[in-house]
Amino acid sequence: MSRYLNLLILLLFSLTAFGVSSAMFSELSAAMAASTGLAADEFMLLKIAFMAAQVCGLLFAPKLLRIAGSKWPLILSILTALLANMVLVFSTSVTLVAMAWVINGVAVSTLLVTVNLIMLAQCERHVLARVIAFTLLLTTLLPMGGYPWLMANVVEHFPWQLLCVFQAWCYAIALAWCLLFPPENVQFAHREKSNRAIYMLISGASVLVVYLLMRGDYYNWLDSPRYTALCVLAVTLSASVAVLLWRSRVVTASRIVHANLKNNVYMYNAFLAGFSVMSSNVLFSSFMGKVLQYSPLVAG
Repeated sequence: MSRYLNLLILLLFSLTAFGVSSAMFSELSAAMAASTGLAADEFMLLKIAFMAAQVCGLLFAPKLLRIAGSKWPLILSILTALLANMVLVFSTSVTLVAMAWVINGVAVSTLLVTVNLIMLAQCERHVLARVIAFTLLLTTLLPMGGYPWLMANVVEHFPWQLLCVFQAWCYAIALAWCLLFPPENVQFAHREKSNRAIYMLISGASVLVVYLLMRGDYYNWLDSPRYTALCVLAVTLSASVAVLLWRSRVVTASRIVHANLKNNVYMYNAFLAGFSVMSSNVLFSSFMGKVLQYSPLVAG
């Protein structure tokens, strides 16, 4: 594994910061809302904006990587996340804090896609499973259990911004490391991609679906006429995307991937696994907090 040491150090610091930022909204919503002067309902909108920004980052990152390769997206995503966390540390403006969280959401998604691409390109098959397990530990398992306990301890004694300082420190080390020991610059062969209209429709539909799913408890699902109208709009946008993709005759890179049945099975299995992990985590956290009445520290 010594030949992969530079890559592992980059993954350690960049994905640790990613994991902390992904767990902060779930575990520190009350403390963060109180310090920013937002009501719980207003802060929920900021949480939705952060999640929607992450989804858009996952959507557009592959297109950026296909155009520019992996080197500059990696550097820019780490630098952007670093600056966003610095704003969260020093700014008291609600507008700047909200903008920083949205920008941070796009940056961390781009970072996640980029480092996974580098990892797949650089690691041989016999070590790939171990490296993937290492990344899942940082991005999934620790945010489910380790980070909530850590955050509850931190917030009992320090402001939540200390976690942003920690993230900025991690991103600064990751940035310096990838400049001193740059990983392999992964380049894609040129392939046709869908036009901008389809990307805009997909991003609009994705943002709307994120809002509807995360806002369902507030509107009690379909009890609100406004919520029902937004559901109809989301279905319309999704159907429009499906029709445009079906009518398009262009053989895009995505179509080449989906043409292989094994790829579709792998993605379906990954979706089921991810959904089960996320849903079990949410149910378990809700049960401990709302039924057992555990404090955040004990629950963590």
